[in-house]
Amino acid sequence: MAVPVITPATCWSKSYFRKWLYNALWFHKHHLRMTYVSMVTGFFPFLCINAVIQLFFSDTEVAFLVSGAILCVCYWVALLALFIAIVMQHCGKWQEQCGLAFTGAQAPFIHGEGVSAGCPEALYLLAPSADGHWLVAVSGDWAIHIYNLKCFKHHCMVLTYSCVVTALTIHPITNHLVITYSGQQLFEFSIPEKQHTAWSCMVQNCRLHKVWLERDLPITHITFNPKNPLHILLHDIYMLCILDKSLPLPDNSALMMNQSTLKQLPETAGQWQLHAFKICKKFQPLLFADLLDDNCLVMVEWPIMDIKTQLPLPIQQKKFVT
Repeated sequence: MAVPVITPATCWSKSYFRKWLYNALWFHKHHLRMTYVSMVTGFFPFLCINAVIQLFFSDTEVAFLVSGAILCVCYWVALLALFIAIVMQHCGKWQEQCGLAFTGAQAPFIHGEGVSAGCPEALYLLAPSADGHWLVAVSGDWAIHIYNLKCFKHHCMVLTYSCVVTALTIHPITNHLVITYSGQQLFEFSIPEKQHTAWSCMVQNCRLHKVWLERDLPITHITFNPKNPLHILLHDIYMLCILDKSLPLPDNSALMMNQSTLKQLPETAGQWQLHAFKICKKFQPLLFADLLDDNCLVMVEWPIMDIKTQLPLPIQQKKFVT
């Protein structure tokens, strides 16, 4: 018995049309040109079939009728898809305008034109202050809302940045909110003053080091030194960083990880190469790091292979699709 062989081209074709039918459900979310291109690529195989029929069976009436039916169906389906996409786009914009108007009617606009105090999206990050006065919430649309827990009112909203918020923490002494984004940017926002701090503005004007911005992994946790309010501790899976706000930021020509170099230089010469970032990559993979009150630093690391063994089998397996 002959076993049918499925070629990679056949698998690609089945996968393509399966994804094409799924994407057709989201034509109203795409740009009209993207919808048009998707329709053309979707009907291209049928147009090729029509060309083959006309080439080999051009003398028969049946071939003429079949090819005409194929072209007619493709034409009207394309027009219908474009019409539905246009109507759904207008309906979506109308619903967004109605939602903004409803939110604006509930709460006044605070901290910037066009920014409302409503929070229609689900929350995925929360950060309370140490004194229990403030609560910061990050919604799914990357908006950062700050609430006053003493009077149970919306205090203000941080201007939205075009990246996902990965970590944020309120300083226990100054009530400054430190925020990190997936684009490796770092901001500091003064909650009592409802504006970014002078240090945060200086960071954005001077720009962070290119080595820091080219990192692949996001910051997962932020904490502070109880003995020194100018020290900020940040870490991802493979790096722990102590950020000293009292020191200048390094420029792109400076060496980012210069701890070993500073140990070999005299004290007077090393002062000229000091900068704000102190990076340690000794603990990997780093799941959690925090400072205690008694000058102790807690580091939690867990090997990747041990983590994988605790996962269900479907998550451990690698699946590749075309």
